[in-house]
Amino acid sequence: MSKLAFSVKKHLRNTVYSNVWISLGAAATTWQSLLLFNLEIHWAYCVFVGFATLATYNFQRIVKFSNRPEYLSSGRNNWVFRNRSKLTFIVIFACIGMLFSVFKLPTSTFPLLAVMSVVSLLYVIRFVPNKNKKRALRDLPFLKVYLIALVWTVVSVLIPMAGDAVWELQLDAATQTLLLEKFAFLVAITIPFDIRDMHYDDPGQKTIPQLFGLNKARALAIVFACISLMASASLYLTGTYGSCNFVAFALSAAVNIIFISNSDPKKSEMYFAGGVDSALLIQAVLVGLSSLIEG
Repeated sequence: MSKLAFSVKKHLRNTVYSNVWISLGAAATTWQSLLLFNLEIHWAYCVFVGFATLATYNFQRIVKFSNRPEYLSSGRNNWVFRNRSKLTFIVIFACIGMLFSVFKLPTSTFPLLAVMSVVSLLYVIRFVPNKNKKRALRDLPFLKVYLIALVWTVVSVLIPMAGDAVWELQLDAATQTLLLEKFAFLVAITIPFDIRDMHYDDPGQKTIPQLFGLNKARALAIVFACISLMASASLYLTGTYGSCNFVAFALSAAVNIIFISNSDPKKSEMYFAGGVDSALLIQAVLVGLSSLIEG
């Protein structure tokens, strides 16, 4: 391997393992919502979501690492162990970024953002009594995938749609379809991570791969990807999306299905955190290009 190739691989790995990649995806998918709804681009909110994701995901990684030392067998967690002081610095840096951007947001968004923040923290902090030990939200049966999709949907779609009137938003048929589209998309790209962890997760979590096996988990993820695409088609037929927008979502769905179909516990961490998570950025880029074409 050449020095250039090694350097590129190293920096890409660091970008993914430090959760910068998923944070860019979070900011991008939020920007995508603002663009599609023809709303004023509140860059402060996109920046806030990016920093919040960076802080939350690294905090979760540090806490999970301390609670589950068996995760050290994976390459990523060995990387976390070697770079835990850097991750702590990243969390502090991200929190500072959140503080600078949060005061530019409508105050009406604060309560809902606070609720989502608490849920994100309790995702890994053990507080639910369970026999001789406590469980975090991620450890509760049947909950993991849907909880992640719900939080991301609220943050990246519901709040941007509502703007200054979060508590006055009317959940009409079009709004419900928009929420379903994003929720199903997020479930589809989250199931592969349960496939990745199916041999590490506690059997009591009853994740989709644990309940149905590898092939059925893939099939269910593809079903959710198709549900998201059907919601996009409905929004196109009702005039919410233009034809180019719909093509963008169809291409995004095709990419997602390819990633899902090839998901396997034997795949590397980079396949999931670098590849599957890129679905967020890919969709945002495709939608951005389609919106430029639509004019």
